[in-house]
Amino acid sequence: MVFKFGKIQRTYQHIRRYRQIIATMVKYGFVDIVDILRSEQYLGIGLDIFFGKRLKDLEVFSRAERIRMAFEELGPTFIKLGQILSCRPDLIPVEYVQEFDKLLDDIPSFPFNQVQEIVEADLSASLDSIFEFFKNTPIAAASIGQVHKARLVTGEDVVVKVQRPDIHDIIRVDLEIMHDLSILMEKTFAAIQIQKPSIIVDEIANTMGKELDYTIEALNMARFGKLFKNDKRIYVPHVFFEFTTERVLVTDFIDGIKITSPAEEIKKTGADAKVFVDQAVDLLLKQIFDYGFFHADPHQANIFGLKDGRLCFIDFGIMGRIDLKTREAFIDLAFSLVKKDVSKTLDAILNIMLWDEDIDLKSAEKDINEFIELYFNRHFRNINVRKLLNRLLLLLKKHNLRMPPELFLMLKCMATMESLCRRVNPDVDILKKAAPFFLKNKLSRYNPLRVAGGVMKTTIDYADLVKAFPIDLQDISTKLRHGRLKLNLEHVGIPMGLFKKIEQLGNRLIIGLVVVSLIISSALIFIAKTPPFIYGIPVFGICGFILACIIGIWLLISIFLRGRL
Repeated sequence: MVFKFGKIQRTYQHIRRYRQIIATMVKYGFVDIVDILRSEQYLGIGLDIFFGKRLKDLEVFSRAERIRMAFEELGPTFIKLGQILSCRPDLIPVEYVQEFDKLLDDIPSFPFNQVQEIVEADLSASLDSIFEFFKNTPIAAASIGQVHKARLVTGEDVVVKVQRPDIHDIIRVDLEIMHDLSILMEKTFAAIQIQKPSIIVDEIANTMGKELDYTIEALNMARFGKLFKNDKRIYVPHVFFEFTTERVLVTDFIDGIKITSPAEEIKKTGADAKVFVDQAVDLLLKQIFDYGFFHADPHQANIFGLKDGRLCFIDFGIMGRIDLKTREAFIDLAFSLVKKDVSKTLDAILNIMLWDEDIDLKSAEKDINEFIELYFNRHFRNINVRKLLNRLLLLLKKHNLRMPPELFLMLKCMATMESLCRRVNPDVDILKKAAPFFLKNKLSRYNPLRVAGGVMKTTIDYADLVKAFPIDLQDISTKLRHGRLKLNLEHVGIPMGLFKKIEQLGNRLIIGLVVVSLIISSALIFIAKTPPFIYGIPVFGICGFILACIIGIWLLISIFLRGRL
């Protein structure tokens, strides 16, 4: 599903939703948005009468808390918006990241007759012809869809995930309004323009478009299954692709127990609670550091323990991806932190983080030293990954550094898994368990096959460069001949007296290039034995050498005796 934004249509649906959004924002104290709409006379429909009353005692809530509450009240699109933004510390302040992480996705279910209508329309068959039975009441409901238990006529117990009716239209209208408001805010506030909220909305639309296509989730699950097909510790649900569409997803029914269930309940299944959580941590680390493809929503409702001792992840709508280069950069950062090497830690941070402005290196080193002293002078078991991550985000923010979204999502998943598993086993040490993966990654860099592959790639890259260079040089020469080669330079705070010296250096450089060109061309004439000749010596060749000699001597005299041209 792809959302494209054009000029917003002033339909009744848009106007009604605008009213709901504005009323909710005013209710939670965001009256500044009202001024934007009034100043532009955007809707021209007498907005004043639609504004609700502000809630009492709003002052006890922070701005981040109030906007999180407003998002929950505004429904699926805004809840999903907040959840996506909670993984983007490069786009929004840290306090909003932390608050949006609390967003609740607890939405009432929709009626079974609508479920039946969607399934039958997408599968082009009646429910009875596909399913032996189909439970009317959903076993789970969320902002995008809900899940029902069923059994295929072939006998397999399955779960059927069905999208909410008209959710595409609901989200489309909300995203169009968000995009429209973001453009309006960029025009109104210069400070907001720097953040480019319209680009943020475009990114959100792209992410939500993928979540609205269940075939993408099915492919994620299939890829996950291939990666772990030889790992006996995990079971990946089978996807019934013949019954899967953009709005309907059919997979195995998982008869398991949540890994956060009381130890006594887990024991009744014949399994061990501590073994379950240890496996959960190991499997997440394997996803991240071995494959770079990981389950990005490992909360308690998405990880089950099976009676045979295996673990099962469900809900593959949100997957994280982190490339080898980023993984290695993070591992280098981790090693420098463990070794308490402030200088290498700073280098690793500058290598992996995003930044646009110059960094005060001395101040950054001081803060990094404090960070290391606070967290890495204790046993790993006593380190809370979530608190460490929050402290790191604050450090980055102070120095105008931003964490790449894929790296933050990885660390957030590790923090979530640690928090989840420590409910069952307080001694879980995710950093200690990560150490073998870090060491394995370090050693793999010196694998002979990988080194040879790197050398081969570098050789090919240089060969391509050599091939392309004459073409690029010819392009520059053509532009130079036709006066189309332009070089734009901007100086800031350079003394005017310095330009004369720069001009002198430039002139000397040009003359030096002329001398070199004369010598090379004369040598080529000698080698090619180009006529005319005098006593068997090419005339143009000897003239070129003589001229190069004269100009070269003159240039040396100018530099050493007069110091200028």
